Amino acid sequence: MWSGALARFLMSAKKRRTRTKKRRQRAANEEVIAGPAHLKRVGKRIHLRTASNPAQFAEMRRQLAAWRAQAPAEMRADSEALLALVAGIDPLTALGFVFSHNHLAPQLAGKEMTETYAIVEHLALLLGKGLATGHEMRIEPDTSERLVEMLSEQLRKAIMLSQPELPTDGSLPPNEAFTDALQVIRSFELAVRVERYDHQQKALLRALFTPFAADLEAAFGFNCDDAMRVEDAYDQRIKATAFAGDDQAHEVMADVDRVLKGKAAQDPHTAELVTEIRAAAPKIDARMQMFWMLLLWNALRTGHSIAPTLDELVAETGLAHDVVNRVVNALTATADEVANYWFMVPMNPLKQHPLVNMDGHAALPSPGLFLPALQTMFEMKLKGTSRWEDYQKHRAAYGEDTAADLFARVLPGAAIYKNLKYRWAKGEGEVDVFVFFERRLFLIEVKSGDYADAARAGVESRVEETLHDLVLKAHEQVTRASEYIENVPSATFHDGGATIEIRRADIDEMHLISLTMEQLGHIVNTAKAMIYSGKATAPLTVSLDDLEVLADVLTRPAMFLHYIARREVYLPYTHIQNGDELGFLEAYLRTFLREEPSQYQGFDHVLMDPSSKTIDAFEHARGAGEAAPLPQPQIPSEVLTLLDNLAAVRPAGWLAASFMLLNLIPRQQRRLARNIRAFVHGKRVKEVAPTTAADGRTVASFRIDDPRLPASTGQGMVLSLDRALDVLGAESRQP
Repeated sequence: MWSGALARFLMSAKKRRTRTKKRRQRAANEEVIAGPAHLKRVGKRIHLRTASNPAQFAEMRRQLAAWRAQAPAEMRADSEALLALVAGIDPLTALGFVFSHNHLAPQLAGKEMTETYAIVEHLALLLGKGLATGHEMRIEPDTSERLVEMLSEQLRKAIMLSQPELPTDGSLPPNEAFTDALQVIRSFELAVRVERYDHQQKALLRALFTPFAADLEAAFGFNCDDAMRVEDAYDQRIKATAFAGDDQAHEVMADVDRVLKGKAAQDPHTAELVTEIRAAAPKIDARMQMFWMLLLWNALRTGHSIAPTLDELVAETGLAHDVVNRVVNALTATADEVANYWFMVPMNPLKQHPLVNMDGHAALPSPGLFLPALQTMFEMKLKGTSRWEDYQKHRAAYGEDTAADLFARVLPGAAIYKNLKYRWAKGEGEVDVFVFFERRLFLIEVKSGDYADAARAGVESRVEETLHDLVLKAHEQVTRASEYIENVPSATFHDGGATIEIRRADIDEMHLISLTMEQLGHIVNTAKAMIYSGKATAPLTVSLDDLEVLADVLTRPAMFLHYIARREVYLPYTHIQNGDELGFLEAYLRTFLREEPSQYQGFDHVLMDPSSKTIDAFEHARGAGEAAPLPQPQIPSEVLTLLDNLAAVRPAGWLAASFMLLNLIPRQQRRLARNIRAFVHGKRVKEVAPTTAADGRTVASFRIDDPRLPASTGQGMVLSLDRALDVLGAESRQP
């Protein structure tokens, strides 16, 4: 019986791999023609050509509008067909397979997660209806392949359905920038599930709700720490299943290799299994088939890791049974929510209730939803009480204090003030955080308002309110403060006890920053035309979470300031977009954002890479309490050392010199590093002009020719190597 089932599995797996190979070959040269757009994939590149034909645009939009009218019924039928496909399979097995396929397997392979949690959330909500009651504890390869294909197709249709409606005559929408923002918001909510790192979310929850623990206990029967212990139990179960299963799989594969090489197996069952594999499918590579079996076995274990019973959660959290029960009940999607759900939407029921009841198991299909849902639930409960005003004040103070602390960490020695008020001819104003460092002034507005569910769902009026309250209003406030400083001989600010005066002549650069407690980068970067068009100044908007990551990674003050300066260069170019601030940071570590965005002036849209694999790995390791190496910029170590020591000594002009070093192109940085090494070790230094300093010392100078340097520098900047080495703390052996 075992041999027959194994043979069927192995032959199905071979067919699946053959089909997959053919499908990939077709995709390698895939062509798509949609009206006037002609897209062709050539290897990893995509070539796009368009023919301007308004009639074709109009026809395509009319077809899309017609499809929208019947799409809900079509998509419900798709979901019913999907449930029929898995009707005979144990629901936890089906859920575990998709979770492992989309998320655990890529992570265990060391790859950045590229699949969306929307797919496994959708499957969980469908299975939560209780219509699929099979008991088969395995899933055939043909069924698994079909299941993945059907889920992917349902996501594609959901994204199409969620897009804003466009004029069917082919004309541009009345507000194209706002339409772009709506499109990104709805797609983001469908496809992206984790907005901030897990350790950031936990720190935020503790900071916001610890003062209100008694209120929450009275309302729910549990507090924030209780709920986070339940979340930790899920997290540990998933990790244990994934990594323990992976370790066991490696052990089995090592034993299989021993048998195939004619050596004795450590486990006698391994030899028996290899014999059965060879007998069942003699023409198929036994090692590869064993590998496929182990992948399937690991996937099938996953369902129970993401869907424990109440008793298992009690045992793993150490909390009382009734406390765990209250946490689970409060965060479980209701029967009505599950019954009325049939296709993917931007705000599915799991956004507020991330657990699904599956025959006595509390499934958490999307781990990243648990803590944000907890925050929303607590805030909604406080909103109906007399404590709401206290909470709002506490949340606002937390945002301002956090911003001040982060700037103090990344710019040591800076003068930092909070809640400064001023009055001038155009009225009164306030600056939430005021930072002055090395003749650079930061005017910072912190917006602690929340990102309402209706705005996340793409309701147009709420999106406009969100952009106004959390972004545009902040821009107006910091811009007004900067105008005050620009237009008076001496600007006076008060913090309630002290008076701060500052003159524009004392400031080399003024940076306007808008900070939000919500992740809005994907909106701000997409609605740039609406936010920045026609403005003389362009405040930078980032979230507090991303500012914390900037402080974690850019530990050198000069590098942090250089990053801010380079980011500001991109702001006026509304056609250049990056859906994630950390995508900018990842690019900065590679290239220092040297590229001038003006070179893309003739393009309609320029999409930057939003991935941040290096930074994600660093932050995840920090969150797990591991000693994570700091992500390093791609710059020679000698130049980094020079930057560090310039910051430590801070001689006059050290910041300008640091910027000069960071702005050098890689070839110039490498030449400088080679000359420093040569000079230190007493070797001949190329392109050096020996001169004599005022103190009689011999100075070896390395000329850096850079056409971007100001004309006042003459032919280039001359860097005195022995002066640089004084800063480096290295002893030259030059005669």
